[in-house]
Amino acid sequence: MRRDLRPGQQTATARPQPSGALQVTFSWPEPVGGRLVELYELQEGDGQRLAVTSTVQMSSGRAARVVQMYTRTQGSREDLLRRSAERNGSMEQVLQRQRQRWGRE
Repeated sequence: MRRDLRPGQQTATARPQPSGALQVTFSWPEPVGGRLVELYELQEGDGQRLAVTSTVQMSSGRAARVVQMYTRTQGSREDLLRRSAERNGSMEQVLQRQRQRWGRE
């Protein structure tokens, strides 16, 4: 199964970079062939932030790039979930707000 959930194959390689980052490259053949390169880099400082740069390029020539930043939290999983619920409310409340905003059931 391919990463895009279509039947078929994909290949992936992971390579350390001279900067200390890790580069993971995925590729898959037609139909809708393409390639995804993800670069995982700890940010300077205390190592509490991780940047993930993802670049996807389709065989059609279309491409997109996104950078995601992750920050390590202090405390336990339970602490993280409690703080999230304090900010956002319950899962039911979040889903209700999304339905109201987007009009979807």
